[in-house]
Amino acid sequence: MRWSRLWQPKNRLQPGLAMEDCLRGFLSKPGASEGALQLLTESLGAPLPAAYLDFLRHSNGGEGFIGKAYLRFYSADGILEVNQAYAVAEYLPGFLLIASNTIGDAICFRPPFMEGRVVQVPFIPLRLDYAERVESSFSDFIARLAASRVGARSLSTSDINPAVIGKEIFQRHPIVLGGSPTDPNNRDLVSVEEHPELVRYWNNVFRQHSPR
Repeated sequence: MRWSRLWQPKNRLQPGLAMEDCLRGFLSKPGASEGALQLLTESLGAPLPAAYLDFLRHSNGGEGFIGKAYLRFYSADGILEVNQAYAVAEYLPGFLLIASNTIGDAICFRPPFMEGRVVQVPFIPLRLDYAERVESSFSDFIARLAASRVGARSLSTSDINPAVIGKEIFQRHPIVLGGSPTDPNNRDLVSVEEHPELVRYWNNVFRQHSPR
């Protein structure tokens, strides 16, 4: 979902709300070790925000609902490989891809990473001028999502459709290149392994048709 819709003061998380409360609908993985977090930081050559490291300590990747938004976060030991697979350094240099909303958008840290500024950028085209303009710290990002609800209740892991786990919703003909946003035949579920290759292909097509 476009999380700018949640950009309302009333959606601020209550002070002291635990990470467990934020991730009631999230399929958490075992937390990252301190060694894995140190290796990630050293490999990046830049410090990461404390709130993000705390998130990885709680859940080293995973997917599911945070509030009413569905996201997939990448693990500390896999995030560099993911960024390489999506060619982030080529299309969005200096940024770090940390998650996907699984419906076409990448969740990234804008440099310097220590500031923890989160931006939402479409996978196609993976360009900053197409990004969601609302920015937030990582802690505020999680808080605003966690504060969103469907009706009067929070979503739980039992609300997750098993068919979408490990999948990305992909436009066979991207909307930015003239594909239909409403034709159900233009949407497909692809695996997380297939998705980066498709994203790279269509970003190359976009670059050829829309040079900077």
